[in-house]
Amino acid sequence: MKTQTQDLIVRLTTAASVAMLMLVTLQGIGNVSQHRIERSLAQDAAHAATVQLAHAANQQQA
Repeated sequence: MKTQTQDLIVRLTTAASVAMLMLVTLQGIGNVSQHRIERSLAQDAAHAATVQLAHAANQQQA
């Protein structure tokens, strides 16, 4: 009986550890994705500002 209890404890501990690692991995993936989205939005905003400045400069020359 003691061996079965110890085996169950080991299995539950292992399962909990795997679940925790999965959650940490998913959180890390989410953070990386969020960072990429933010960087992409910043690049898009910078590009839009450049286009607006070029357009304004062209209108002043005309």
